[in-house]
Amino acid sequence: PVQPVDAGSEGKQSLWGIFIAGLLGGFAAFIMPCIFPMVPLTVSFFTKQSGSRARGISRALLYGLFIIVIYVALGMLITIAFGS
Repeated sequence: PVQPVDAGSEGKQSLWGIFIAGLLGGFAAFIMPCIFPMVPLTVSFFTKQSGSRARGISRALLYGLFIIVIYVALGMLITIAFGS
């Protein structure tokens, strides 16, 4: 079982601080050599598969939305399963 951690004054962070740290970490990961080359490949995939620019943008946004939904769902499942 997971032991609760005492969140004293030195370990407290606001939700905004955690969000900003995660956002900055995501941007830092974006420029890593294993991620950065995938950007042009993904963009060209959506532009070549779509007949128009609007359709390509809508497909790319849907793709990004589903990535967010999948990771949030997995995070919630893990939190519920291993939480208390």
